[in-house]
Amino acid sequence: MHNEEDAIVELVQHIILALKGLGRPWEVVVVDDGSTDGTLKRLDPLEVKVIAHPYNIGNRAAIKTGIRHACGEIILMMDGDDQHDPLDIPRLIE
Repeated sequence: MHNEEDAIVELVQHIILALKGLGRPWEVVVVDDGSTDGTLKRLDPLEVKVIAHPYNIGNRAAIKTGIRHACGEIILMMDGDDQHDPLDIPRLIE
């Protein structure tokens, strides 16, 4: 994600809510792709692992970083731009 300060908290909260209902271990890894706004500060109080690129290196690199840092056997990628609905996560996992 890059410069998603206004949307990131709500998105991550919805992801966490969806995952808590699954009854299985989970983690959320957020890759910040060199944001220059307050995105990283907004993530501080959330229950997530944050990996920050020092500068914007692109979507493919962010995806690779997220996969490298994920520990689970199921990996679900979501962009920070509301392209996907986190509440669909349980259906995807099924």
